[in-house]
Amino acid sequence: MLLNPPIELDVMQKEVFGPLIAVYAFEQLDEAIELANALPFALQAVVFTQSLDAAMRCYQRIDATAVIVKENILSGLIRCHLPARWSGHGVGGIPHT
Repeated sequence: MLLNPPIELDVMQKEVFGPLIAVYAFEQLDEAIELANALPFALQAVVFTQSLDAAMRCYQRIDATAVIVKENILSGLIRCHLPARWSGHGVGGIPHT
């Protein structure tokens, strides 16, 4: 787990297939969505919130294959059917593995 890693780090700019999570805290939801959409890869995004409105806003605005709300990240893998941006180089999800 990386806590507030600088966006310029290789680990934030390259696709990492391994047990890694970058954790950021934000005052405004729009800041978090902006950062998520600024990254070149987006196979999955995980959102922890108790607000249904915030969850739906993230679902609608984050450009990722899967937006998972308060779940174990591994449980979301079976829902990934389409690649997002550069993730998976055009092939992604359980049906292709």
